[in-house]
Amino acid sequence: MKTVTLGPFLGINNRLPNFALHVDGKGDFLKSAENVDIDNAGRLRSRPGVTLIQAMTGAHSLFLTSDTAGYLVRASSLYAITLPDYTETMVEALSWNTAMSYVVHAGEVYCSNATQAFRLVGSTSFPIALPTPTAPGLSATTGSLPEGAYQVSTSYRNSSTGEEGGISPSSSITLASVGGIVVTLPATTTGATHINVYLSRTNGGVPYLLASVAVGTATYTATALATGREITGRFEMPLPAGTLFSHNARLCSFSGNTVYLGLPYRPGYCLALDSFLPFPAPVSIAISGQNGIYVVADKTYWIPDEGAVADVLPYGAVPGTAFSLPNSSEVGWFGAEGIVIAGTQGNVKPLTAGSITLTTPDSGVSMVFDGEYTRVVSCGWCVNLESGAATQYTDWDFTSLSRNYGTKADGLYATNGGGAVYASVGFGDLAFGDDRLKRIPNAYLAFSSADPLRVTLVPEGGDSYDYDTRSCSESLRTQRVDIGRGLVSTWFDASISNPTGASFVLAEVSFDVSPSKRRIQQ
Repeated sequence: MKTVTLGPFLGINNRLPNFALHVDGKGDFLKSAENVDIDNAGRLRSRPGVTLIQAMTGAHSLFLTSDTAGYLVRASSLYAITLPDYTETMVEALSWNTAMSYVVHAGEVYCSNATQAFRLVGSTSFPIALPTPTAPGLSATTGSLPEGAYQVSTSYRNSSTGEEGGISPSSSITLASVGGIVVTLPATTTGATHINVYLSRTNGGVPYLLASVAVGTATYTATALATGREITGRFEMPLPAGTLFSHNARLCSFSGNTVYLGLPYRPGYCLALDSFLPFPAPVSIAISGQNGIYVVADKTYWIPDEGAVADVLPYGAVPGTAFSLPNSSEVGWFGAEGIVIAGTQGNVKPLTAGSITLTTPDSGVSMVFDGEYTRVVSCGWCVNLESGAATQYTDWDFTSLSRNYGTKADGLYATNGGGAVYASVGFGDLAFGDDRLKRIPNAYLAFSSADPLRVTLVPEGGDSYDYDTRSCSESLRTQRVDIGRGLVSTWFDASISNPTGASFVLAEVSFDVSPSKRRIQQ
């Protein structure tokens, strides 16, 4: 009789045959692993349960600014919420019930969906930027302006914050004699308190600030030359709505096939002429890599702040899955071959590409959980970010995740809650290093749990047999499993589960193997 031990565990590998999951000197891959994590020591840990905090219908786009406050969307409305005793205050009625992205940039919260973009302060929303007016209408009147040609532009301003929006295109007028100019002012807009009017020198091309007029004023008459500051020379516009991201003091967005680069230290604004980066396919991910931007469309691009654009992966990504690693400058997302980790120099590492094949969903969400070990959960997969060991989560149908909370179709949940979580781990087809017929008199599980674990064995071509551990302990102990004496086979499909849904940590599994002299049954 000999004893064969499995572990440490290396995660799911569905590229290897089920009978070839052992790796000498390293450990054992798994045929399946549902609702478990793999820690840095290669132990299996049942994932935490989830607890319903507040029932609601269709919640999504959760974003927490602290452990007790944040925002979510439901029923086409944006709400400010507090936790753990749930309260909500409506912030904004939305034109579309699409996913909302959020960015904390320069200490302020910005959000955007496919059509709208806001700056959030508590339960109050403001436009992400003041709009740029169209060119003003002009007409001549009496005044003391010298005869000649003039250029006139306008802009919106908020006198409380000092923010000024983009400058309108200029309109021109020529006075045949001394006179004045009637300027038709733009209509009232949310967030603006005043309208700045700019007037050029006589026959000059550069306008100067002439006046600041309260919004709601229909016209302003220019009767004398401007004495204020020179107009800015840039043609600015509000950052287009889409999915937001931040890169080196720039608030940026992407929508469709285009990435929009915001102006440095001027969040919410971009240049109207050269802030656009077009791509040959819809952009699914854009995220800062500190020294450049990763853009994932038809393939994955690295756009450095200095240097040439590089193709770093030949495939795309799942929208909504971008994430940043805690205490690190690395970022990541869920690509066509699983989790990708990206560094600050265009260096990318597909963690699971060599071990799993998968089908990607149309969209997803990612969440990094940090503690004794760091793991990311995305698109139904959980990956240890140190070892790359992958497992799968079932019943993890979250529409958004933030900190220790998430939204599902039926409500808001705590993701570090209690309750039963039914887990199972498949070890594949085991011959235990011997091609003869054999019995498995006993198995030994080194685990901790309040309830027994169950070993399931399926002999080659036979039925399934369940055997529970004799005992259990909430401290790590080795527990014995008595296997039926009549169970004889060359190969055994072996798996372990927690029949009561109790949490557990499983360090290793051992089998006593008693081979016979025969290789086939008579």
